[in-house]
Amino acid sequence: SSPKTCPSKEHIPTLYYNNFGCMHFKMRKFNLGALYLSQALEANSKAVKALPKGNTSAVYSVNHYYQLLYNYGILLLHTGQPNAAFNCLTEAASVYTRNPRLWLRIAECAIGVFKEKKSASPPTTHSSTVKCIVGSGAYRKTILNTGFQQKSLRTSAGLLNDGPTPSLTYAVLCLNNALDLLPPGAESVKCLPAAPAKNPSGLRASVLCNLAYVWLELGDPLQAIQPAQALIELATAPVDLRLLGCIYAAEANILLDKTFEATSCLSPELVDRIKQSSAAAAKQETGSATGKDLNEITGTIILNNVAVQC
Repeated sequence: SSPKTCPSKEHIPTLYYNNFGCMHFKMRKFNLGALYLSQALEANSKAVKALPKGNTSAVYSVNHYYQLLYNYGILLLHTGQPNAAFNCLTEAASVYTRNPRLWLRIAECAIGVFKEKKSASPPTTHSSTVKCIVGSGAYRKTILNTGFQQKSLRTSAGLLNDGPTPSLTYAVLCLNNALDLLPPGAESVKCLPAAPAKNPSGLRASVLCNLAYVWLELGDPLQAIQPAQALIELATAPVDLRLLGCIYAAEANILLDKTFEATSCLSPELVDRIKQSSAAAAKQETGSATGKDLNEITGTIILNNVAVQC
């Protein structure tokens, strides 16, 4: 038998800082947890450099670079640094390619970068509904736009041309990867290096919700309808995500000039049926919403329903 490889003492600080980072993550002290994970990465680098050259087995036992990078990226995402988190998680994805939760987090990083750029851009002073106003006094007229969608259309044909950059088109690729790795009806899904996902339906619902949002932001409501409708029909999904699916499906139908379909997505009967069928969703591991969140989403649905009826 081959001799057992004893881990070097230099790897103990790596484990120490990593465990402290995970503990602070559980306590929702994300900035402090990210600090400990950065120290864990430094300690891991020192431990690997201290090993004798050519001892491959010792390197494998001591080097925890990609696991630490995964943890660090998750903490950076929670601290509101989506760009830095994207760089860490995309590098970790080169090893953990079959982790659907990891692909979802990468997509969330890309969405976070998009929202940062969107909030930093100067607000528009004109309405997207009104094209111009002509005349004055009794002869004043308002000219409306023929279409409400002002965003450039991005279809799936050009998605493969985008590299690993924090863009919405790359987020679509990541979310599709996550869907492919989440077989319907599975009770548990492996998510190495993290623990298995014991609630795949909640994870699948999050992926569908993000996918519908991304397609709407890309200006393709036709592509957004399918994930939004699938989210509405996912009976095991958390109730708050299913109600968001109603909003996204209605918005996509409005942009496609399908008023009747949009009204159906916002009907009180559908909202009540979703709430009743998802009564146990609050007990699930992920995606559960508070009563305040559900009231806000329901209020938004009612408001949108009134706007469509008008």
